[in-house]
Amino acid sequence: MKEQYVNNINTHKEVLNALPKNNEKNIKAYKNKVSELLILYKQDLTSIIEEIDKRSKHYLSLGKDEKIDSINTELTSLLTMLSITNKYNSPYEKSGLDKILYQLGHYYTINLDLVNNNILKAIDIFKNVELNITAKDFNYSYYAKKYIEKLLSLDNQKATYNEELKQTFEDIYWKCPDIINHITINFKYLYYFYQKKFDIYYKNKITILTKENLYEKYINLSINRDNLIQESKYIILNPEENKGKWRKIFNNDNPIYIEIGMGKGKFILENALKYKDINFIGIEKFDSVMARAIKKIDKYELDNLKLIRIDAKEINSVFDKEIDVIYLNFSDPWPKDRHEIRRLTHKGFLIKYDDIFKNKKIIEMKTDNKNLFEYSVVSLSKYGYIIEEISVNAQEEITTEYEDKFIKLGNPIYKIKCMK
Repeated sequence: MKEQYVNNINTHKEVLNALPKNNEKNIKAYKNKVSELLILYKQDLTSIIEEIDKRSKHYLSLGKDEKIDSINTELTSLLTMLSITNKYNSPYEKSGLDKILYQLGHYYTINLDLVNNNILKAIDIFKNVELNITAKDFNYSYYAKKYIEKLLSLDNQKATYNEELKQTFEDIYWKCPDIINHITINFKYLYYFYQKKFDIYYKNKITILTKENLYEKYINLSINRDNLIQESKYIILNPEENKGKWRKIFNNDNPIYIEIGMGKGKFILENALKYKDINFIGIEKFDSVMARAIKKIDKYELDNLKLIRIDAKEINSVFDKEIDVIYLNFSDPWPKDRHEIRRLTHKGFLIKYDDIFKNKKIIEMKTDNKNLFEYSVVSLSKYGYIIEEISVNAQEEITTEYEDKFIKLGNPIYKIKCMK
């Protein structure tokens, strides 16, 4: 459509340029032609507006199926409540402070927005327990108090909010590189100082929640979500039964590309839409994530896309010498040494991939985690893969949800493409 209008505009320009304007008669003819073209352009404008309206309604309709979103929201809420009623969780865990302060202590070097959000979430947790925490309570260090003062004094609706906080953080960081550790320790001190209040609050909360049949509600909602997933035309149930038969599933001999850990499905969907002569299989182990992907994908009619629910460690029980390319996009970095074997570029997984590749072995990987990137380069090279491409912040036509998020934050994206 765009090319058609551009060609028409260029043709009309040529016609107008060719018309003489050397006398009144020719000028009048020129003006008549301009008036004629103006009528055409107004008609074209009406057509374009109608087309935009039509397309926008289509894309907006993709989000109108709220069943899965509603179930996921309820399940998340129930999980929080179930965590509170768990007798083995301390008030520190019931409140969610453990997770927030873990993130605060581990990710502050790459995401200041996440840091600020987590600080505010932690303050809100104290508010839930009727404790109004202010900058005066941050006495662990002068710099911790100074940063909290700035964070709480700014209006987050202000256009310069993020820039002012970033500038304040950078000024303090050069003087005190441990600023976030100081804030984290201060929160822990405040929790232990007010632990009795937390104990009383969650004891009362448990009394209220135990009257509700939370577990049964959770099971029923999980079953409902599972049914919605199974109803999808893209889901392959019992995928191990199709081992060695995936080309029959697609009813063609086109190459098969798989994405292990497809998340919400943006990357695999856009690839399937663009490359109709390639078969794509999205792999995800979490029901909640798979449900979101299905909501996005089910609106399309695609013959070259399937989805399966398995753990990556079961990969060679599902495929047999029939995969052409493996995508590993923003996999869990498993940063602790004892979890090394869980990384999708660990030798144990590379051995499994050998069983499923058809001929050439091609792996494409993207991550925002520098340590995983460096680990993977070494692991893949040691296993015999030839690194064909290494890039940082390469412009990619098709991206993942995580990638879009990290690009907006200015975080580096590392990419590896290798072959064996």
